[in-house]
Amino acid sequence: MKKYLYLLFAALIAVGLSACSPDDNEPDVPGTEIPDTPDNPNNPDDGNDPDNPEDPDNPNPNPTGKTLIAYYSYTNNVERIVTELRSQIEADVVEIEPAQKGLDYAANNYALGTQLLNMIRNNPNDASSYPAIDPVEVNMDDYDMVIIAVPLWWSQMAAPFQTFLFNYGSQMKGKNIGIIVSSASSGISGVVADAKRLIPEGNFLEPNLWIRSSQTSNAASLISSWLNDIHYNDLTSAVITITADNDFEIFVANGMIGVNGESGTLALYNLSGNKVIETTERRVRTDALAPGIYIAQATNAGRSVTRKINIR
Repeated sequence: MKKYLYLLFAALIAVGLSACSPDDNEPDVPGTEIPDTPDNPNNPDDGNDPDNPEDPDNPNPNPTGKTLIAYYSYTNNVERIVTELRSQIEADVVEIEPAQKGLDYAANNYALGTQLLNMIRNNPNDASSYPAIDPVEVNMDDYDMVIIAVPLWWSQMAAPFQTFLFNYGSQMKGKNIGIIVSSASSGISGVVADAKRLIPEGNFLEPNLWIRSSQTSNAASLISSWLNDIHYNDLTSAVITITADNDFEIFVANGMIGVNGESGTLALYNLSGNKVIETTERRVRTDALAPGIYIAQATNAGRSVTRKINIR
């Protein structure tokens, strides 16, 4: 059974810890071009609520997980990447902006940018080490996935975006995290390390997407390939049928996983293939489960149905 589940996971889900890319040790610094002010509309809520949310026997069969894109752009590169990303997926967008406007991070051999990074490096657990940013209004409970898009500064994540993650990283526990990094040439391992430090319980997807400055014009195809590599469409569906039976179905509603029809056994597995729930009851509560992706399997008299479930 466990071997079967592992094969099932491998075929349908690509979720794991992101591997760090080697850093070429070449200082990669922010450019001096001032970005255009991007449009920043948020997509409306898709409104996929069950027709009768109080009745677990009549749940919404296809709830959809929502994605947040959070980005910071000192030059136009990250902004262009995010614009292309938004053309390929439905997502809300939040732009991170420094509270103090008009700062030239590149002046005096990038003295200010280096100073900000050194302050964070010297005392990463102190909020005062992070540069102030404009207030951000976002409810992380609304999202199953967060894609962060940032430039690399001196082999690290740009300082203003580190502030955002310092404030909100703990709220991303159990969420799928995708990383997109723009740099001239340096490897992105330092940015990945910063993200994992600031989102200690995030579910980091691999591979990360590294778009060099010279590749920005080719962002459309790079993003499309990356979304396929991380199985984005699967990850953003709250419930996906793997095997189905028309009158024998698994559903998720009102904090419960249940079965429509007679169930001999209902089991839930995590992505490591470990069984976390097994019951003969038709419904079980999910309150005690950590947020994340699971495989639910119901069996009865030779019949079986399997679904991938995203517990938010």
